[in-house]
Order: sequence, then structure tokens, then C-alpha cells
Amino acid sequence: MTPEQCADKWEEICYVLSKSASQNINEKEFEYHVGKAVETLGWKEFKSEIERQHVLKIGRDRKLIVDLIIYDEKKKPLIAVEVKRPVEDLTRDEVSGQLHSYMLQLKTRFGLVIGKTIRFFYDGPPFQQHSEPVLPELVLLDEIKLERGSKKGLEFVSNINKDSLIDENYTQYLDKLINQVKAKRNIDILRQILVSKDTKEKIVSFLRNEYIERFGSEIIENALEFLDIQLSITNPVIGSGKGQTFPTNKFSTSPPPDTIRGKILHLIQSCQNGIGPNQISKKLNFSSKQVSNALAYLKKREKIKSIGLGAWVATQSETPVKRPTVPVITPTGSKTKIDIVFDIIERSLVGASFAEIKEKTDLDVKQLNNIIYKLKERELIESISKGHYAVKGTIKPISTKNTPKTEINGELTATDQVLGIINGSKDGVNIYALMEKTSFKRKKVTNILQRTFKQGKIKRVEKGVYVEA
Repeated sequence: MTPEQCADKWEEICYVLSKSASQNINEKEFEYHVGKAVETLGWKEFKSEIERQHVLKIGRDRKLIVDLIIYDEKKKPLIAVEVKRPVEDLTRDEVSGQLHSYMLQLKTRFGLVIGKTIRFFYDGPPFQQHSEPVLPELVLLDEIKLERGSKKGLEFVSNINKDSLIDENYTQYLDKLINQVKAKRNIDILRQILVSKDTKEKIVSFLRNEYIERFGSEIIENALEFLDIQLSITNPVIGSGKGQTFPTNKFSTSPPPDTIRGKILHLIQSCQNGIGPNQISKKLNFSSKQVSNALAYLKKREKIKSIGLGAWVATQSETPVKRPTVPVITPTGSKTKIDIVFDIIERSLVGASFAEIKEKTDLDVKQLNNIIYKLKERELIESISKGHYAVKGTIKPISTKNTPKTEINGELTATDQVLGIINGSKDGVNIYALMEKTSFKRKKVTNILQRTFKQGKIKRVEKGVYVEA
């Protein structure tokens, strides 16, 4: 492909995704524009090289719906595509997590999240750990703004197109992006070493040895006693000899301590093992929405980072970052999520409620439902009342003869799940958000909304948006 052809194709992609698509476009319409943009790169939908809304079945009950799949010449999945409206935040962990689920199921190495930018993900060598029983790592190789004449955009079009992928002419481009990721990681590691407590002690030791002959040990020790060495990361670090720069901390100024953001940041900094949003909300008496907005702000400014299971730590803590108190699933013998939930139920003398377990683990409703279902299937726990669980045989179940059934096989019903999401939202949710959070089809969500609206359990605050009645 000539440079002129690349420029034309990239300009067309920018037009289709940003110029012709309004900011308030719905996801279905935007998916159509994304399909047109993909066809610009050589794949054709009428040849079955592009498939929309592909359903992946996971086990007996669960399924995933992939927005777009791009196939190779042998009809094998080549690229998984997650479509998000231009107004949505593509940097959220759940967005990349969703894409990674698709890629693992489809066994693809490449993934794209397309919205207001194009985020190019990779899951393959050298990041895959084939010799170890762990999940491969999803790596963000590049983020490309939809700007005409973008150098990144031109490189992407030149290398990630149908002909290039068939002929494997993209390897040099891929190696370049992988090396940039490695260099960035090494810089991050070195930055943390340089601002660590150990480095400060080495500086003090150097000063002691440098001036001991001139001033003597007593004066040196007295001087060092009141010396406070502060190391922080504020300036961009130059990359690996090619003029590539990696911003180390674009937002060096912390929020004022008397603001919501400042108080939340101070609390996270004081919790070396990490802290979840529910605990933050309880300790500081802030609403979940205030906490969520503050966490998004602090993450964007690189003040905090996620360490799994919804826990957050400060990014510039002097002490080594530890995992949260709640163990994370690992293949090395640590407790799994199922073990954690079972421990909570087992330790409770009167059983544990669904809400109580959710608060202690920071698992989402769907994850917790699946775990409880598995524990009941293995006959480790049982329901002693609606939404209340205990170790099997330890507590006599409470009679629920006259109580309407709201669970199926230990799981919340579809209606309960939808109502739970609506009731937990102050500003209301629309049908698309409910479809995404529950993985239910549009018709199922619509039926639930119509039924619960007639029953007076929910109300409309505007067209298509529902809140608790």
C-alpha cells in the first residue's frame, strides 16, 4: 500500500468514525460506522469476513456477545472488536476486561476498542506465559486519535489491514510497539526504585561517607538527623534513543486535602494493602457516585492504580505495594474467589447475606451469583432464607412458605438483577446500560421494564431512562 493510499484510507476512517458520527449516536448506529471503517482496511462483510453481534456460549447459562469479529482467509477469528460510543470512557478496566474475555474465547492475538479513539490491544508473545498456568496478559500497544494526518493512524492503516496481515508484513510494526511497551515498563520500574526508601537510605549513606573526613562523624550524624530527602516523579523521561518520551506524571499536583478527591486520596495513601470503593464510602460517608467520580479522576491523573478485586492503592507510595487483604485468584495455591466467599459464609455464626458478602469482597452481582451457584451445586452451602446463606447443615433453614420466590437455583432472578441495577442508580439507567450489565437481550430487558413499570416498581425520569419508584 502506497503512502498516498494509506493517507486516503486513514482520512476515510476518521471521517466515518468522527465526522459522520455525532457524539450522542447510539451504540447500534455507531457499530454500523465501525463496520464501514473496517471495510476500508480490506475486509468485506458481504464475504463473511466481518461478523456482527457474534454470540459466545460460556458453560450452560452464560454468554458473551462480541460486537464485531474480523476473520482471516481461513475463516478463523483474527481480530475482536469492542464498540463504544464516542462519549464513553474507553480507559475503564471493564472495557479492556470485556475485550480480553472475547479474545481468550476466540483465541485471537489482536483486539480493538473503537470509540472516540482506536485502542489497539495485543495478547501474544512475548507477553503470553505458555509455560506457566496463568492467563495471558492483555497489552495496550497504542491509542490512536482520530485526527487527519496522524502519524500513528497512518502506521496503523499501513500495517493492520487485510493484505498486510495475510502476508505477515506487520511484524516490524508489531515489534516496534512491543519494544515501546517494554521500555515504558522498565522506566516505570526504575522510577519506583529511584523514589523508594532504599534509594533514600543509599543517598544518606553516600553523604555520610562523602563528608565524614571533613566534618567528623558526630557533626555528620547531627546534620543528617534533621535532613528530609524528598524524591518525586514530575518530569517526562526520555525513551530508548529514538526521541520517544513517556510522561511519568502529567498531573504532579495533588487535589486540595479538604476536597472530596483530596480526602479519598489521603485515605488510599494510608491503606498500603489497598481499599475498595465500598470501604471508602463507609469511612468517609460519601455516596457511591462521589467515590466513583473521585476514583476515575485520581486514576486518570495517575495518583492511584487498581490492584484487583476493586481495590486501589496510591501510585507513589514509598512502601512496596502489597495485594489487598482479600486474596486474588492465582495459580500458586493462594485463595480463589470461591474460597474467599466460602470463608466469609463459614466464619459467620448466623450465615451471611448476599449484600454482606458483596460488600466484603467488592465482587459484582454477576460474579457473586456465579460463585454462590457453584458453592450450592457442590453442596458446600445452602440458602437459609431469601438471599441469606450458611454452610450446609449448620443452620436450620428459615421457612419461606409464604414468601414469594425471588431466586432460581440460588441466583437472583432476571427481574431482581434489573431492579437491583435500577435501584442502585440515582440518575437512572437506560436499556443499553442494562443490556451491557446483565448480558440480557434487548427483548428480555424490555419485557422486564414494561412489567415492573406497570407494577409501579420503577418510573421513567425521561424517555428510556428508569429509576426506582
